[in-house]
Amino acid sequence: MTIRFFLRWVSAACLVAAGCSSLPVPDNNLAVFSIRAPGATEVDFFCSCDGFEPRPAARGSDLAWSVSVSADRDFSYFFVVDGRVSLPDCSARETDDLGATSCIFMKNP
Repeated sequence: MTIRFFLRWVSAACLVAAGCSSLPVPDNNLAVFSIRAPGATEVDFFCSCDGFEPRPAARGSDLAWSVSVSADRDFSYFFVVDGRVSLPDCSARETDDLGATSCIFMKNP
């Protein structure tokens, strides 16, 4: 295990413990994104890698919803929780020409 991987893992664990709403975790060229939404009935994930087609998130036992996405390139993303856009905590963001903000996943940060 490299120091960089270890530090990223420790940082991820701390963010999750603190209630971080989204955390990409690379796993075999996939990134798993999660959002805590205990009372939600429907959660979708949208990303620029597929033209912002909705991807239904799966509810986990810890009241978090998650989705796996190919992590082969950089892309922007956001969640929609019960019809409302939800921008999770993320280290990189961008604002489009219409003023909407999205998170950015970077394959090699």
